[in-house]
Amino acid sequence: MGRGKKRLRLERPNGIKNNNPTTAGSFSAPPPPWIELSQDVKENILSRLGPDEILETAQNVCTTWHSVCNQPSFWRVIDMEKSGDDVRYFGNNDLLHYISQRF
Repeated sequence: MGRGKKRLRLERPNGIKNNNPTTAGSFSAPPPPWIELSQDVKENILSRLGPDEILETAQNVCTTWHSVCNQPSFWRVIDMEKSGDDVRYFGNNDLLHYISQRF
């Protein structure tokens, strides 16, 4: 009853080396096509989103979009109609002035 378990030894075919699991699969994907676009074009594309979409989702897509969404020039014009909120109901001139000064 003192038998130990037998280990099965798998042989690799000739020419196949032991792959290190830390480097296996470390191939990088090709860069996304929008990387090549100019800053102005990226801003134009992302500006078609509403402020809430930009703040909650778009800037979390990748580092490029995050960078574009956090550029002060991107926030020079904010179209609140796309968000569905009417700034007249929650803001006043002081709030809008404060927001404009932050960017």
